[in-house]
Amino acid sequence: MKITPFICIVLISQLAGCSNDSIYEKPVIPYAYKFKEMSHWVEATPSTDLIKHDWWKLFNDQVLDQLESKLDDSNPNLGIYLARLEQSRAYTLSVGAQRFPSVTAFGQLSDNRQSDNRPLRSASQPSVYGANSLGISIDYDLDLWGRVKDLVKSGQSLEKSSELDYVNARTGLQTELAFNYFELRKFDEQVTLYQATIKSYEKQLKLTRSLHDEGVVSGLDVSRALAQLETIKGILSVSEANRAKSEHAIAVLVGQSPSIFSIKPRMANDLTHPDVPVSIPSVLLQRRPDIASVENKLAAANANIGLAKTAFFPDVSLGLAAGFQNSGSINLLTAPNIFFALGPSAIVSLFDGGLRDSQVKIAISKRDETAADYKLIILKAFKEVEDDLSTLDSLNKQMTNATAARSATSHSFDLVMNQYFEGIVSYFEVVKANDDLLNANELLLNIKIQNLEARLSLIHSLGGGWIVK
Repeated sequence: MKITPFICIVLISQLAGCSNDSIYEKPVIPYAYKFKEMSHWVEATPSTDLIKHDWWKLFNDQVLDQLESKLDDSNPNLGIYLARLEQSRAYTLSVGAQRFPSVTAFGQLSDNRQSDNRPLRSASQPSVYGANSLGISIDYDLDLWGRVKDLVKSGQSLEKSSELDYVNARTGLQTELAFNYFELRKFDEQVTLYQATIKSYEKQLKLTRSLHDEGVVSGLDVSRALAQLETIKGILSVSEANRAKSEHAIAVLVGQSPSIFSIKPRMANDLTHPDVPVSIPSVLLQRRPDIASVENKLAAANANIGLAKTAFFPDVSLGLAAGFQNSGSINLLTAPNIFFALGPSAIVSLFDGGLRDSQVKIAISKRDETAADYKLIILKAFKEVEDDLSTLDSLNKQMTNATAARSATSHSFDLVMNQYFEGIVSYFEVVKANDDLLNANELLLNIKIQNLEARLSLIHSLGGGWIVK
């Protein structure tokens, strides 16, 4: 069989099909030279690693360091993303295997009887005969139109996207763990504050009862002092319950049972409030794994357009089958029994009612959808950084104001207590002074924790601990 004319036609068709490739172009996203809300924040230089891989060490807490180190090996959610990554890698290997010939071996030993009344059977044919064969078969898709190439490109991009999804999930869980830890320390400090307040209220109640026994004050003062004491005890119980819930959440994140997991109480004052270096916006696009992930999904969607277009061209393959074949004698592996079949084959759809056109349109629309999603994620990333910078700037100012307010409130409290025991003011003023002092302490504590959490949020918005290699 002469196949030269066939090969020439195929090569000409291949040249004509070169325009099938869909060129990938990353969408252009406009961004400013620097973040508007950067203010006093340190601007990182290109040679500086913005945030180290172990970014949580910026907060200078050994317990947090130990908890974060357990996350990789023990968190169940990470196991889910790791399994998805392995599936994606396996898919890439499976589509990549189509670039190579498939080789199969076959063998058959059979005795056969044909019907006496088989149509068109000649009189000389035996009713019973043997059929033995042994050989190999090789099939190779010539991939003239880039179908396999586009499949591999799409698979590789999706594999990279899965890898980045894993990194993004890991960074998110690290951030969630740190957030729960800061909340735990807030409740630790609340418990300490409320316990100290209870002691103060108990002392006030004791002194008020003494004044009541001496006839200096009425029973109303004793009732107010007792009511305020019982109220703060109830608030203490709420903080203790909230601390337990934060501890339970941390236990699950590090893959341990809450029933056997515990963290010793500790004040939040030891936590460092780090200055986070802020990069220029263009670096944000390189650092954030969610942005890089959707960019790879966009590349895969673009490759799928080329893949859909290959359906308009013939599926051309080259096949070879060779081996030994006879009618049942024992001398199968001899020269007269050799057979082979070699030649190309092509399959093309001539009419499908617009199916292929619609598949190309679907692929293009999915690419456009992913491109829009890519732009949206980038704009949200810029917004998150600007929000965090603005929040931190506001919290720094609030911290100064709250510290001054707490100092003034403490001084007012001392004056009211002195005036009460001198009989100048009623116990109502004492109750109000107690509430004001407690509120001032709570406000200062909340701002301090919010400041830590806002810095944590900024680190996450900047890409967490993901280092570009």
